[in-house]
Amino acid sequence: MKKRFIMCLIVAASILEITACSGKGTGTDEKDLNAAVDSAAQSQSDSDYYETDDGLVFQDTDGGVMLFRYEGNAETVAVPEIYQGKSVVEIGMSAFSFADLEVLKSVTLPDSVTVIGEAAFGRCENLTSVNIPNQVKVIDFQAFSGCTSLESIAIPGSVTRIERWAFINCESLKSVDIQEGVTEIGEKAFQECKSLEQIVIPGSVVSIEEFAFDKCESLSSLEIGEGVTKIDDYAFGDCINLTSVTLPDSVNALGKAFHNCHNIAVTYKGVTYTDDNMDDLYGLFE
Repeated sequence: MKKRFIMCLIVAASILEITACSGKGTGTDEKDLNAAVDSAAQSQSDSDYYETDDGLVFQDTDGGVMLFRYEGNAETVAVPEIYQGKSVVEIGMSAFSFADLEVLKSVTLPDSVTVIGEAAFGRCENLTSVNIPNQVKVIDFQAFSGCTSLESIAIPGSVTRIERWAFINCESLKSVDIQEGVTEIGEKAFQECKSLEQIVIPGSVVSIEEFAFDKCESLSSLEIGEGVTKIDDYAFGDCINLTSVTLPDSVNALGKAFHNCHNIAVTYKGVTYTDDNMDDLYGLFE
């Protein structure tokens, strides 16, 4: 029990460190921190831990086993689909935060994975490549936060919600493929992804939450699919290279989504609004 309690504290401390380092203007509140600690505690159970020779540590979980953490120092890691006859279904909270982060560059996840946990790849600053399997349903809070070398990601339609801060500060991320099926893009999910040049929001998305793409300063092409109903404050704030956007008629709730986008022209139901009269557009939804 003592060993597991210490592990709990280590994981919780790791989350707090990731949160503290997640970038300017992205501070969390006490509720978030408590939730992280609670999750760390809940991840500890009476289940045994199984460690492989290459630094993978597994733990029993519902439906199979979870990658509890990776303690190795390889440049490339391939997580197996089956371990001791059980499917690997989850990448646990802060799982790769114990790795040699200066070395780790590529991770391959098996198709059996359905959950990528809180801060699973947080602080993996040299990670350039990772796949999200087609069965993944959950990309949790801060799952890839601070992966500053990650260049591209494809999010399958099996994921219903991209949780808040999921890709925050992934400043090298140039390509994001959000596939049909995703319904929500959480708060600050892609904030400060400074290299992102274009994004297509599929029609399955209903809600784009506040600051979702805030400070994506290279973003110059944005397509929002018919079906999106809600775009919150600053969702595309400070996207200084964004010049033209057409809102679908399905939008019925709009905050100050394009704050500080001074070069933008937004067309909604046949009328185009610029920085000079953007308040008229926002006024339609008050």
